[in-house]
Amino acid sequence: MLTISLTKSINASADDVHNALLDHEQLGRFFNGSFSVKQPASSSTGVGLIREITMRGEKFCEEVIAVTQRCIHYRIIGNKPVRNHYGSIHIIESNNGCKINYLITCQALWWQPSFIVKKIINQDMSHGLTKLAEHFNGRSINSSSD
Repeated sequence: MLTISLTKSINASADDVHNALLDHEQLGRFFNGSFSVKQPASSSTGVGLIREITMRGEKFCEEVIAVTQRCIHYRIIGNKPVRNHYGSIHIIESNNGCKINYLITCQALWWQPSFIVKKIINQDMSHGLTKLAEHFNGRSINSSSD
């Protein structure tokens, strides 16, 4: 089992960041991929929503499985591009905005070197969280300061 844990401080309210992360079709602003809603949420909280993602040449679906005021939990449906993928995003108010704690667990496919899968996911998510922070800091989300 692979575990990726990231933390990022953002100069925005927890509500604003939470709302940005639930704007599913606009997630491509932050994370390198295209996102579209395949199935709307089955509840007003967003639970049950299925989004289709194309990233790094792979197409896969994620399902939102729990949403609270400060947490978003999702999973990849199926076993590609990795198996048993679970993501948990916790947004914590702080004195200067908020802090995101992003935890991902998954298993590499039998032919994938685990350390490479972990490095790729870590780089992609770190880059996405940096772009999210830059968005709220008023800078271009396409900046080259990575």
